[in-house]
Amino acid sequence: MDRRKFLASNLGLCLVSMLGCSQKTVKADQLVFSGCTDTKNQHYAAAFTPEGECYFIQPIPERSHHSEYLPNQGQVLFFDRSPGTHFYVIDIDSKKLVQTITAPENRYYSGHGVIDKDNRLFVTENDATTHEGYIGIYEPNNGYTRTGDFPTHGIEPHQLLLKPHSNELIVANGGLIKIDGEIINTDNFESSVVYLNTQTGSLIKQYFATDPQNSLRHMAISDEGTMFVGAQSYNPNTIPLIFQHTNEEKLIPFEADDFIWDAHNKYTASLAVKGNTLAVTSPRGNITSFWDVKENSFIQQKALQDCAGIVTLEHNKNLFTVTSGIGSIVKVKDKQPGISTDRVLQDAEISNLSWDNHLSFHTFI
Repeated sequence: MDRRKFLASNLGLCLVSMLGCSQKTVKADQLVFSGCTDTKNQHYAAAFTPEGECYFIQPIPERSHHSEYLPNQGQVLFFDRSPGTHFYVIDIDSKKLVQTITAPENRYYSGHGVIDKDNRLFVTENDATTHEGYIGIYEPNNGYTRTGDFPTHGIEPHQLLLKPHSNELIVANGGLIKIDGEIINTDNFESSVVYLNTQTGSLIKQYFATDPQNSLRHMAISDEGTMFVGAQSYNPNTIPLIFQHTNEEKLIPFEADDFIWDAHNKYTASLAVKGNTLAVTSPRGNITSFWDVKENSFIQQKALQDCAGIVTLEHNKNLFTVTSGIGSIVKVKDKQPGISTDRVLQDAEISNLSWDNHLSFHTFI
C-alpha cells in the first residue's frame, strides 16, 4: 500500500487545521522544513520544531520535494518535485506564501536548490527537449530574478550541494531520460557526480557511476568536505547503492554484504551525515541504514515504514530526525553500542500527514 492510500484508508485521522497552526505562538529557535500532503491530496509547505510543534503549514498547488532556507531573506523555498515548474517562497515571520517562481520556457525543475555565501540561488533544471542538465542562477535580492545558467555536463541533474570552504558546487546527474513517464535508457544512464566552479560554471571534475544502471541522485556532505551519494538501481543484480568521495579518482562504494543492499530494495532516498555516522533512508525497503564513514562500513539498520526525509539537527543530542510517508516523525539517538529510535509526539495540525522525500533544518540562534 502506498503512502497516500495508507492515509486515506484511516478514516478516523485528523484533518489539517490551518487556523490552529497559524494562530499558535511557537518559540522557533530551530525549525525543520518539509513538504507534505493530507488525506484529500492537498499539498503543503510545512515547518515544525524538533519537538513536533507546528510552526506553519501553507497550502501549495503541487507536491514539493526539497526545501532551502535563505537567512538573508528570512524565507524558505519549497521546490516542485521533478518534473516541476515552480518553487514557492514562504516568509518565516508572516508564515505566508509571498511569491511563486516559474521555470523558463522548455525547462523544468528537479526539486532541489541551494543558496551560496554570495546569496545566489542555484537550482537544478532540465531542458525538456534535449534532457540536458543546467544550473539556473537566481537573485533573491532582486525578486528571484533568473540571471543565467551553466551546464551540468549530464542528463537529469537532481540534488546539488556546496562544498564547504570552497567555490565548488557538487551536482548529481541522475541520467534518467523519461518520455511520457517511462524511462527509455535503462541500459546506461551515464549518471555522474560533477564538481563545478560557482563563479564560472566550469567543470572541475566528473565521476561516473560505477555501474551504468545506477542513477546517482541524492547527496550529503561532511564539514570536512567528504561527499556521500546514494543511488537508485535498475540493475537486476545486487550492487552497492551508497558511495563516498573526498580526493579519490573514483567514487568509493561502502562495503556491505549483499543482503544489506537487498534490504534497500534498489532505492535510496535521503542522506544525512553527523560526525562519523552516515544515515540513508530507503522508503521502498522500509529501512534507515547507518554507516561508519571512517571505516566505510555498515553499522546497522532500523525498520521505519516508508521513511524518506532525514536531517541532522545542530546543537542537538539526537543524531537525526526522520519523517515518513505514513505520517510519523522519528528521533534517532546514538546509544552505544547501538542506535535507537523514538517517535515524536506531533501537534494535531501536522499529525497523520504524508511527509515528502526531504527535510531541511535551520537554527535561528
